[in-house]
Amino acid sequence: MPSANVRNFHIAVADHLQEELLAAIGRSQGFGVRLIPDRESLSALQWALPGEASVLIAELDWIVATGLAPGEVVARQRTRGVQLAVVLSASRRLWTHPLLARWAFESGAARLLASLSPARVEATVVPASAALMAAAGTEANHVRLHAFLSSSNFVQHSDDALYTMHRRIAEFEKRDRSLDRAADFLRDEVGIGDKSYLGTTYAEVFVGTEAVDALEPWLDGSRADAVALGQLLMASGRLYHVVREQPFQDGNFFYRLSAVGDSLKSLSPNGVTAAMRSDSGVEVRDRTYLARAYSHCFVGTEAAAWMRERYRLTIGEAVTLGQCLLELGLIRHCLNEHDFVDRNLFYVFNDAPQVAPQAA
Repeated sequence: MPSANVRNFHIAVADHLQEELLAAIGRSQGFGVRLIPDRESLSALQWALPGEASVLIAELDWIVATGLAPGEVVARQRTRGVQLAVVLSASRRLWTHPLLARWAFESGAARLLASLSPARVEATVVPASAALMAAAGTEANHVRLHAFLSSSNFVQHSDDALYTMHRRIAEFEKRDRSLDRAADFLRDEVGIGDKSYLGTTYAEVFVGTEAVDALEPWLDGSRADAVALGQLLMASGRLYHVVREQPFQDGNFFYRLSAVGDSLKSLSPNGVTAAMRSDSGVEVRDRTYLARAYSHCFVGTEAAAWMRERYRLTIGEAVTLGQCLLELGLIRHCLNEHDFVDRNLFYVFNDAPQVAPQAA
């Protein structure tokens, strides 16, 4: 890790407000700041970051898209005498699943940060400051941070969906109703179980209307408040429609909470992917659907069943694991049209060529 004389922040993130907030953290702590505008520039810059000891804050999706390994970037800089720590930023995400954080750490990054917000300084900016300073080998001066933030004029993106969601989350947090607490409440208080629709049974789900029924008194608010909170839980990735086709709403729709238990936290995303690709892994072969041929793919239902058997997971845990692998670019839908679901959809590994389906 860099020593306490680190004085450079290199920031390569996709969101402008996140860029401003990360730069404010660095400048408040006496760091120089350099902005890297896009993932192409990030890919080129990995070979020769200027300056002495540095912290590189890089967009998670850019790292995934370019195939950069944070540990390799750190090693390259070390050969040049530059001490570097890499912190990954999921700048458009309200929350990051622990499996994504584990992948970041195993890949050589010091930390993975979710998005920051001026509307939630104590919940987002202050912890990020502590994490960044720890990566730099020093401690954050939060007095200087708050003084710098109070004198800064951040552009308020009132039409930006991420900013708006953070503002709504802040309103719930003032009532001591955080998203973490809401997810735990639903897990404990809503009737989660097997439910059927049109002859298909879905495991470990709950009904939207029943969730709203429970959330309304818990919030001491209206049904509209309960729906808004459910929509924020979905936007953050803490819950999802069981086949990922509907928003959260006050209706007879089935939803499932993203699994976060120890069974998942103990897994390595890279290790799971390697096991899936092994001789005892999922069946990968050419397949057809509606007279179209798809090469070297596997089926979502079969992959979920394999994960359940291999790691003794529930169906909810298996689907959450598959979605994390997809978000990390380790697997993808064959046409990049779907998230991971326990359905008869075709998926491929990350190095599969991008080709259009052929007539069978």
